[in-house]
Amino acid sequence: MNEENKRVYPSGGFPGKLLTYAMLFFSLVLILAGLFGKNTRGGELLVQVMATPEPTLSTDVFDETPETREITLTTTTWYAIQLGAFENEASAKEMAIEYQSRGAAGYVFK
Repeated sequence: MNEENKRVYPSGGFPGKLLTYAMLFFSLVLILAGLFGKNTRGGELLVQVMATPEPTLSTDVFDETPETREITLTTTTWYAIQLGAFENEASAKEMAIEYQSRGAAGYVFK
């Protein structure tokens, strides 16, 4: 390979190497702490099996599902603006689609 076409990739500078070495050191500390930790020096590790809770029966009140229900809604007031008047429906639908793509509720009303 020609010397003039040789690619040279810079190695990581001092901050990058320092960070790498620090991460390796802390990883080693965590591994050693896991190997020689408090629970592995002959201490007892307590494992208990928890009892499965028993299901409780519901009363008849909860089993009565109403077949129909009447709800009362509060009155609401709607406001609308007209964004254009068109001679043909295709132009109106085109503008409605444009506003729908922006998140508005664009629609065509005859």
